[in-house]
Order: sequence, then structure tokens, then C-alpha cells
Amino acid sequence: MAQQSAVTPETATAPATVTADATVAAADITVAADITTPAAALDAPTPADRAPTPGLPTSATSPATLPPSLRRCTDAERGSYRIVSATDTDATVRKHGESIIIGYNADVLATANFVRGIQANTGATPDGATVAPGIARHLEQFGFAPQRLVYDRAAGTPKHIADVRRTSDGQTQLVARQINYGQRHTRFAPTDFTLGSDALTCPNGVTTTRAYRAGGADGFDYRFLASECQGCPLWEQSRDPKSRPDSHRTVFISDYTLLYNAEIDYLATPAAQADFAFRANIERHIAGLTQHNGARYAKVIGLPKVNFQLTRAATAYNLKRWHVLTLQKERQGCKEKPPCPTSLYPPP
Repeated sequence: MAQQSAVTPETATAPATVTADATVAAADITVAADITTPAAALDAPTPADRAPTPGLPTSATSPATLPPSLRRCTDAERGSYRIVSATDTDATVRKHGESIIIGYNADVLATANFVRGIQANTGATPDGATVAPGIARHLEQFGFAPQRLVYDRAAGTPKHIADVRRTSDGQTQLVARQINYGQRHTRFAPTDFTLGSDALTCPNGVTTTRAYRAGGADGFDYRFLASECQGCPLWEQSRDPKSRPDSHRTVFISDYTLLYNAEIDYLATPAAQADFAFRANIERHIAGLTQHNGARYAKVIGLPKVNFQLTRAATAYNLKRWHVLTLQKERQGCKEKPPCPTSLYPPP
């Protein structure tokens, strides 16, 4: 287990006996599938006016509507969930670094010594999209959520922070290095503006209260008129070079700005550095799962069966780890004697 600022070794007890951990680490591994043969080888509350996310159809609504397995994918789905194998329709394209394979994306949730959760997803599933569902499964299975979840930069967005907090009922803090979207250009980013209770102030000190709900994102668009920016010494840093002199400047402020600012402040603390040092444990777990417990290549076809294979691999890994810790305790003179038969079965 890991405490708030220091990692404490877990005791050699059965993996099924668990307590509330302060910190867990999560990561994703890639499970490859050979799809050329029939036998595949192988981591803030939502605004009330947020637009609902359209879901995928689950059943045919009329004889003229094709079932999901036969219909053509939409433009939004194309490339992410396109069927690439007639043998294993659940295996999709997975790009990890320079390698592109057909397979699955498995998310792993673990403490210092044991794997707490593992789940197979289709290969095109982004790493960050697996974080909040992993916490939800942990909460459902164990009845509590970890105090902190340490992840890599793939989950470093305010939206993921809010999703984890919402899913865990406020119990879990997502610790991840944040993606700096302001590096895409040299202009001032939204983080360079100061947000007040009902107004937004630019780096030059000009304040605007013109805010409109963004249509395609969770947040508001604040508008600075061209008349307010005329003669500004920071004009070139605030405006797109291709913009017209009489155009306004729009700044998007996310609903999760306060969570983002709190995360940035926490990343500068020594506790955050201890959390990232703790996250190194997940690489050891992944190596054990993929190299010694058969979690690298899928031996079955279909998402449910691959998920079952990964669960068995994690179970075997936990049993081996539990046995190693038990032997370590015995070598240190902490061998526990078996219970006396008279205490288990007292005479009448």
C-alpha cells in the first residue's frame, strides 16, 4: 500500500483481504491479436446545461434499420471503431508510439504489490477514457475508492479530473501531469487570463463580462471586442495574425478551470513528486503480466473472452506476489504457526 507521502510495503495477506489504499497507480497495456487465423493469437459536477452526448444505437428500431453489427459506421465512428477483421470484430487498430497493431487496450489499476483491477477495451479506446470507468469498477467491487490515482499525461486534462471526481463520489484525486495546449501557438492561452466571479481579465488588464455558453464543449466563450483591444501593446500576442483588425477575440474557459488550477498547484508540491515516484510500480506489474502471466497476446476471440483471459492473468500474478511476500515474512522470522485443532474444533 502507499500512504499519503511515502510508500509502505503491503503485508503478506491474501489478495482478497484489502484495506483502503491512499494511492494507486494505473496504466494501459496493449494486447495484440493475430487476426489472420480463426484462432486469435495473441486510470466538479456536470453543469446542468451541458448538452447530452449522443450514444451509439443498441438495437434495430424498424425493419428498414440495420442492426448495429451490419450497419455502416458514421463519420464520428469511422477510424475509431472500424471493423478491421472478419475473424475478431472487437479487435481494432491500436497505435502506441511508432507501432500500429490490431488488438486490445487493457487498463490496469494496482497498488504497490497487487493488481486491483484489469479490464480489456477495444484497441482504439484512448488511454484517458479508461481512467474513470476503472475507478467506477473499483468502487463497485471493493466499496471504496482510492484517495489518489496516479496516471501519466494521457489523462492530464481537466475533463478527466472532473470525471474521476464525479465517478468516485469525490473520494479520488487524479494526479497526472497536465497537457499544455497553449504550446500549440505563441498567442496567449486561456490560462494567461484571470477568471473572476463573473468576468474575465486579459493580460493587459481589460475585463469583459460578455460570456456565451459554448456549443461544442463544457465551458463558456468570453468575448473581447475589437474596440477594447485597439492600441493594446499585446495585440500581436493576443490575436491571430490572420484575424481582421475589426474582429473580436474569443477566449474559451472550461467548466473545470478551478479543478485544473488546483491540480497545477498540487503538482508543485513534494507530495506530488512522491506520487509520481510511486507510479513506477505499475511498470513492474505490467512486465509481470505480459512477460510471465500471458497478458501480452490474446489466445481467444472477442472482448468478453479477452477480458476473462486478462482477469486470469491478474489473478495468477497476485497469487505469485502473495506467495513471495509470505516467504519474505518467513525468512524474517515472522512465520505464523497453524491454528491448534482444539481451538478450531473445541470439545463439547
